[in-house]
Order: sequence, then structure tokens, then C-alpha cells
Amino acid sequence: RLAIEVPGLDAALDPLGVDLDARDLIINDRLEEYDGTTAVVTGGSRGLGREMALALARAGAFVYAGGRTAEAVKKTIELASDASGSVDALAFDVTDPRAVAAAADSVMEKSGSVDVLINSAGVALMKPSLEVTDDEWAEVIDITLTGVFSCCRVFGRHMVAAKKGRIINMSSQAGSVVLHGEAIYCMSKAAINHLTRCLASEWAPHGITVNSIAPGRFEWDGGQLPTGDQALEAFRFDLETHGNSRPPLPPARRRPARGPGRRQ
Repeated sequence: RLAIEVPGLDAALDPLGVDLDARDLIINDRLEEYDGTTAVVTGGSRGLGREMALALARAGAFVYAGGRTAEAVKKTIELASDASGSVDALAFDVTDPRAVAAAADSVMEKSGSVDVLINSAGVALMKPSLEVTDDEWAEVIDITLTGVFSCCRVFGRHMVAAKKGRIINMSSQAGSVVLHGEAIYCMSKAAINHLTRCLASEWAPHGITVNSIAPGRFEWDGGQLPTGDQALEAFRFDLETHGNSRPPLPPARRRPARGPGRRQ
């Protein structure tokens, strides 16, 4: 329901004969639902977090873009201002429960409610599992998983009291498929998926919906995905560096031949 900028989307849809103007109308036809609402977006300084903060602001919501410092979300605020949207910085560390509680208190004091929470703060780790340090494990879990639960718990408490609220947790395709060399990140996103299901069931009687979004890889301002020759070179580098460390596939099991009279 939000018009989020996705690089390359128009070029991908053109060959399919999609009417882009009509698609924009479909995306935007219910944006009035966000007019006058208050939204909090963690990880609002870049990537999908920034784009969702801007989309909500364009839709009429007053958005608090979360980041570790106010300076970190300065660009998001500038972009929102250019689009006549309202975004304010909410400086806090999602790994610090006291900071999360203070951030929620600040939002409630200024706006009186929190209607939408998008948990987009996270960190990825591409490293063979045997080489992952305790500090690296803790960083991924603290930001990507514990931070999501902490924000859900603190902001969710205000939503439960108000008997309404919308929570979106940013997951990933990594939460349901195996990505070679990203075991810790995959595990953290899989945990988010199940946390989302549990909270959705637990808080549904209070008028709160909890959902997750699981995007694949995409280009963003924090780093560009390699394509073409660059992608091939990156793949070769990975093989030379780590080798083919994937375990061999088990031998295929052959089904017994179907005999006369057996159901096919």
C-alpha cells in the first residue's frame, strides 16, 4: 500500500506490459489511511528503512526515523522535507532496552500515540561459521533479533493499551532459505519470522496486527550488488578464498519401479 522506490522495477515490468501509471494508482489508492497517524521506523537512516519512512511521510503520517544519532537520519529528514513530508529524528540504540523505553516515552509525550512500528534496523554478517567470533555473534543477535523484540515489547505495550496498532518486522529471504556463509544472519531472520507469528497471535485480540516482510537482495545506498562481470568475478573470488566447502549432496533415492496393478 506504500509507494516505495525500488531501483530497476519499472525496467523489469515494462517488458511484461504492465501499465505503470495504473500500478501507481493501485499502490496509492489507500494511502489516506495513514493521514494523521504516527509511525516509528527503526533503521530509518538508509536502505529500506529510509524508503519506508519517506513513503509513510508522503502518505501523511508523522514519522519518527530511528537511528543511533540524529545526524544519522539527517538525510532522511531532508528528503522528506523536499517531498512535503514530516519526519523527525528519534536517536536511540535498539540494543539498549533503556534507550528504547526512553524513545517510546518521547514519542508518546510528543504525539500521544504510536500507530505504526516498522523494525528495519539490522546488520548482516557474511562469514564462514567456524570463523565467527563471539563479538560478531552478539552484534548480529543484539541488533537484528533482540532489538526487534525490544521495540515490539516497548512500543507494543502502548498499542495494546490503545487497542490498535500495526507492526512490521523486516525479515529476509535468508529466514527461510540457506545462504552459504551467512548462517548467523539466516538464523536471526528465521527467529524474526517465528517471533512475528507468535506476537501476531498473542496481540490479535487487542486489535494489533504483526507482519513481516522478507525481501531478497537489492541495491541500496549502503552498497551496490555486483552484476554481470562483477558478479562473476565476486563468485570466483569466493571460490578461491573459501573453496567449495559445501557438503556433498546425499545420493539420490530411487523409487521402486511401478509394477502391474500398482497405482501410478
